[in-house]
Amino acid sequence: MKTLAFILNYNTPDMTDGLYESLDPYCGDICDLMILDNGSDENLRSKYPTINIKENCYWGGGLSFAFEYVLSHKQYDSLIFLNSDINLNGENFIKTLREDVFVNDYAMASPCVTDLLVGKKQKSNRHSNSVFRQMANWYTNDCRTVKMLDLQCPIFHRKVIEKIKSFDPLLNYGWGIGFYCGYIC
Repeated sequence: MKTLAFILNYNTPDMTDGLYESLDPYCGDICDLMILDNGSDENLRSKYPTINIKENCYWGGGLSFAFEYVLSHKQYDSLIFLNSDINLNGENFIKTLREDVFVNDYAMASPCVTDLLVGKKQKSNRHSNSVFRQMANWYTNDCRTVKMLDLQCPIFHRKVIEKIKSFDPLLNYGWGIGFYCGYIC
């Protein structure tokens, strides 16, 4: 089984393509990477389109589409849902999220991005001349268990996707989905 990672694109092809290119070389056996174009103008679509939705259904509607897609494809044990406007260290992003979810038996997780210059030596008041993990809780190597997540590039275990199935269209803008998922979990 593997993770499906969807990048949601809406009229941001340069950012979407950059994110795709940073993740694609590291997907391999653990992940399938796809772009979900959310009703972009014809000239503002990614050069790597996978699935096109005719009209913008916003973040929450895109997430509902992704849930339904995972439910209809049994090879996926989890889903990562990414906005196009983030920069990540593709080398360990998906691998680390998968490990955190499956080792800890979490229903969902969201990374805490601790440093913008991941992979470069940098000085900090707390950790001189060190390179931090991309995702961690307050500069540790552990997850922080909470009741509700800020769904900034979240990963969802299949068990929570099977429970939720789809979101009410009133949540299409994305507001409230983190609370709703927390209640379900």
